[in-house]
Amino acid sequence: MGPADGEGKRADQGARFRSRLRLEDRAAVKESGVHARDDHIEIAACGLDCGACPIRRMPFDSEAAAEVVAWFKQEGWLKENEGAAEAIERSMYCQGCHGDRSHHWDAECWILKCCVDDKGLKHCSECDTFPCNRLLQWSGQNEGYAKALQLLREMRERPSRRNCCSSR
Repeated sequence: MGPADGEGKRADQGARFRSRLRLEDRAAVKESGVHARDDHIEIAACGLDCGACPIRRMPFDSEAAAEVVAWFKQEGWLKENEGAAEAIERSMYCQGCHGDRSHHWDAECWILKCCVDDKGLKHCSECDTFPCNRLLQWSGQNEGYAKALQLLREMRERPSRRNCCSSR
């Protein structure tokens, strides 16, 4: 299988995701009123990249919506005859740690509570006790969490990261 074969396979998968969206789901995604924030990378308090998250992207990205809807159905959170329209109506998407809590994937997140609510910080990397034992244990759960911790470490080393890259 060559590179061209892989590109074709990804295009086919994208077409399948889009075709799984019901007509009313496509309209709901388009008219949700939630838009991408392409002007900057949105990083969660824990270091996860919200900009790439399909749960965050569901209201404005039909491919993300198809992926999330399939997962929600598999988990039993949506019925077979339900789709993105119902998920958006029920606020089953996320606007990030600093967005509307009624649109947060896990409004009860311990990191969100500790970092944002209790300490008033934007990211864990700003904390005096970074990285705390609880965050270290969390980061050991999977590769994505480990990458999030690494990003927080990089952010701590270069607190004005956005400014350092603006001259490029």
